[in-house]
Amino acid sequence: MMHIIRMALLAAIVPFAAAAAQDPPDPPADAPPGPSWWPAIVKSDGSVDRTAYLREARAADRASLHRRFGPDFEHYHKGKAEPVPTVWKPPDKFSPLRARGAAGYTYQIGDRKAADTDGNAETSGQVLYAADKTDDPGVDRINTWVYQRDVQGNFSFMLKPEPTAHGGTHPEPGLLQQSWKQAGGGVFQGPVAVGRANSGFKVCGLVAFSSGLIGATGTVTSGYAYPCLQLPKSKVPTGVAITNSNEFALVTIWDTQAFAGQVAVIALESSATKGGGNPQEQWRKPHPGLWSWGILTGMKLLGFVDLPGMAAPTDLSVSGNRRSVENSLNGKFTKLGAVDLSQQSVRDSFIKGENKEQPSSAGFAVVTSKYDRKAAFIDLEPLFQYYREMYFTTAENFGKTLTQGPGPKEWPYAFEAEPRCKPRVISTLRLPGVPTAVHTSPFGGREKARAFIATVEGKLLIYAVGGLADETPASPAEIGCVGIVPVGRNPCSIAGVKADWEVRPAELIVACRGDREICFVALDGAMGAGKVTKRLKDSRLLDPVHLENTETAFVVTPMVTVCDFRGRKVVNYRYGPILPNIGPKIPIGMGPDGKAEFECGGWMDFPGFPFRVSSVNVP
Repeated sequence: MMHIIRMALLAAIVPFAAAAAQDPPDPPADAPPGPSWWPAIVKSDGSVDRTAYLREARAADRASLHRRFGPDFEHYHKGKAEPVPTVWKPPDKFSPLRARGAAGYTYQIGDRKAADTDGNAETSGQVLYAADKTDDPGVDRINTWVYQRDVQGNFSFMLKPEPTAHGGTHPEPGLLQQSWKQAGGGVFQGPVAVGRANSGFKVCGLVAFSSGLIGATGTVTSGYAYPCLQLPKSKVPTGVAITNSNEFALVTIWDTQAFAGQVAVIALESSATKGGGNPQEQWRKPHPGLWSWGILTGMKLLGFVDLPGMAAPTDLSVSGNRRSVENSLNGKFTKLGAVDLSQQSVRDSFIKGENKEQPSSAGFAVVTSKYDRKAAFIDLEPLFQYYREMYFTTAENFGKTLTQGPGPKEWPYAFEAEPRCKPRVISTLRLPGVPTAVHTSPFGGREKARAFIATVEGKLLIYAVGGLADETPASPAEIGCVGIVPVGRNPCSIAGVKADWEVRPAELIVACRGDREICFVALDGAMGAGKVTKRLKDSRLLDPVHLENTETAFVVTPMVTVCDFRGRKVVNYRYGPILPNIGPKIPIGMGPDGKAEFECGGWMDFPGFPFRVSSVNVP
């Protein structure tokens, strides 16, 4: 369905300027996958072309985005026609029965015969796109998957991306917040990145704009506080990542004064006192830097980590050493809102008691640069350990966390006031090709935690990270490539796999722009080798530049959501059977006979060029 622009909502927004609606131009046809796609702003001797750096830093138009994603199908195939199958799509069904306030319900699988439901689940989030029109900021909220079970026991699945039925769709409601407008000076200049945590609940995502505004978005349930912050004028964000349980956000930065790369570190907060969510699933009082469901109510910039030898970081991924688990007190499950850290016995439980596996005690980030051809490995253990010390050890330390404010010496402390908590770069490695995507396994310890870096030639490099993944000392000698998996050309997005709440670190999905295909990768038990197990190609899929494994909670629906840049749409594909949790629980296969390898759930057209998607199953 065509996306409908709601001009009444957009009238209050002063967005960035967009070019006329047309396909972005390619670099010259004979251009190699190098400087013509990524300008040589960093010279071979490491010096920076300052004019080119400034020009490239804030460019967020579709032509610049197209070029940054690197060589596309046409570049490699030079117009040669190749047979591409059309993946079967089930017909859309429409029920006029009202569903949660909506006028009706479009779905593809199952049936619906009653208006009332007794089981629902939804996945929703944000899509970033380079918009056709100047009055469109290019950030929308959509549903990517919906499960409904009516009171007669009939279940139905929406497998096609759709505008959210409530809570706002176009634009993302965060863009209508007065606080965002004030922080950004009334201008939302070029969305460049959106991020959520790698595992666990991650209700709110963070959207970064080239103007330096960082804002928290929402999904389709509850209300949201929409916190935001504005980076200093010289700091231009290029990528966003959030630690496993929403403790911290890391943002890659181009410093247009120092002409150097950095990572901004932001403490995140989820507190019932700030509103915007479910008070049972938020901390009773503000505890910035502690785990949560990601119902974000505040954020504070702690400072910047310099990236020696890297002037122009383009992407990053971040992980902690623990995945989110439920809190318990005296052996009983306890919601976050009932956890009172003012009690010493409760604090002790997170150090040496029943909750000791809850907070991360170590972690790492991997930052890549297409312009420097490097990867930086950052140790987050100082950050995690310091917050454990302050929140859980003594009453004196905990008391200091209650004096909160914007100043550097108010909690959470800025790096300039407390350098002990500042992450440190352990190693910076030159890569054997242009890095086009990066992903980190969200846990696994030193034996199996990995970083995955794709290069434009079609290689997926597997890196061991050693002590970065646990509490043992991190050593540069332990960080290195332990394996290579060949995939399609220009693999510009890597996604982990999660099914039925379980993260599967040995499974990856890769969008390969140069061959218009999605590669499904399985790693061996040692996480040092792997292979492509199947490849998805569809005549509808013109230009895959970004994807994510669609999170579908307790009703397993293996599905991937893909941004089709030049196709101007977001499209869903099933790659495994649905496993119903009710009735006869018979798996629902793919294709007209249930035996196909893939199935297209449907697509949503956009008034522009989609390039990022981030969604979450709504708790």
